Amino acid sequence: RCSTARRARTQVLAGVHRHAMPITVTVKWGKQKLENIELDTSEPVEVFKAQLYALTSVPPERQKIMGVKGGFVKEGAKWDDLGVKQSQMLMLMGSAEAVPEAPAEKTVFVEDMPAADLAALSASRNPGGLTNLGNTCYLNSTLQVMIKIPEVSLALQKYVGAGGESDKALLFALRELVAELGQSSAAQEVRPFKFVSIFRQNFPMFAQQAEGGRGFMQQDAEECWSTIVTALAQRLKISPGPEPSDLTGATPALLPRMQALRHNLGDALFGLEMRVKYKCLESEAEPAYETREAVRKISCHIIDKTA
Repeated sequence: RCSTARRARTQVLAGVHRHAMPITVTVKWGKQKLENIELDTSEPVEVFKAQLYALTSVPPERQKIMGVKGGFVKEGAKWDDLGVKQSQMLMLMGSAEAVPEAPAEKTVFVEDMPAADLAALSASRNPGGLTNLGNTCYLNSTLQVMIKIPEVSLALQKYVGAGGESDKALLFALRELVAELGQSSAAQEVRPFKFVSIFRQNFPMFAQQAEGGRGFMQQDAEECWSTIVTALAQRLKISPGPEPSDLTGATPALLPRMQALRHNLGDALFGLEMRVKYKCLESEAEPAYETREAVRKISCHIIDKTA
């Protein structure tokens, strides 16, 4: 009995092993025939489509794989249900993406420029860029967009330093960086050591280290943008009345119909004001009412079924 049980268990395990073994298929795409393509039937269909994309440059959403049980591979299908076998011929339909063309004018780096061209570049009015200090491209791009908004630069100049030490340090460092960029030239990049250090101290999520101590992790520019806008909203209060304000002198111009976006610079420049109507669905006796609410972004979740 024991030997029978062991034999049955061995057969089951062997069956699982055979089921997990990949097979090879041939894919005909137009006049091309792609042979010996590995297909792991235990993986989702999307994995095989990614393989075909790497071989043909046909995006997965344009791919139509034919030659299986049922005619073609449908979204969410399983290979076991499609009856694909070793060395089977499949057909791929779909057009490839266009190959990007090389730039008409070759890129020339500053360190490769002749002395005369470098001197002319130094005399130009184009500001310098920001040095990448270890995966800070997301932060550099965010800052370069934001500091080109005149209201932001002007508000930083008028900032009087209200709030805690960390709040003041962040905006003071940003103000110094804006001034340094304004005085720079395209021949010399600006190294934002101070601002990056204070930014990571205030927002530790952007100070996360990569595995194995290989420097700082990659971060998302949109998250960085939202973080800085929120910082401006929390640290740069606007008072249209007699209340104290974080800005000296005249406050930035406000849209006349704004109600919910009048209290801080982040909302005034980057916020959205929405008119919201509330109504009790359980009782008709409670009257509906409207209010205005401030939001800083509208999320649009796009999936494969989005029209």
